[in-house]
Parts: sequence; structure tokens; C-alpha cells
Amino acid sequence: MSDRLLLELDWEIGTLQRLIGVIERRGFKVIAIELNASGGARQMAVDVQPRREPKDFAVLARQVDRLHGVVRLGSSPVEQGFSIRHRFPLVG
Repeated sequence: MSDRLLLELDWEIGTLQRLIGVIERRGFKVIAIELNASGGARQMAVDVQPRREPKDFAVLARQVDRLHGVVRLGSSPVEQGFSIRHRFPLVG
């Protein structure tokens, strides 16, 4: 089972490194990343999967939301056969 983090990040140095570090340290692996840069913010979708079951995705989401540089966070389960290129609901 994979889950998706939907993020809006600022342009601060190290934001992406902190994000990936928290994901890996909390026992998840990154399956896919899509980054859309526009204006002063980056919108990103990150598909993650636990390295070993069970891992609590809600705990990971709360920790990512607290990271310096994360402006806004949403999440959704990854639908089988669904490409992250087709939808990004953070705009607005």
C-alpha cells in the first residue's frame, strides 16, 4: 500500500533534503516524486511506501507538516494505475 503526500514547499535551502530525510528515518521509502515550480513556491507530490509493515502514515504526515519549509500539506492514498501527473489539488 502506498500513500501520497501533497505538499507546498518554500524555496529555502535544505527543504527537500529535510523532507526526504524525515521520510526515510520514519521507515518509509520514496516511490515517486513530482515537482511543479511556479512563482515563490514549489508544489510536490511524493508517493511513499513503508519499508516494513506496519507503519503509521498519519504519524509521518504530522512530522512532515512540522518541517521548516513545508507551507501546506495534504495526503491521499495512491490509487492503483493513477498517475500523479493528472491531479494536484493544492492550487488555490
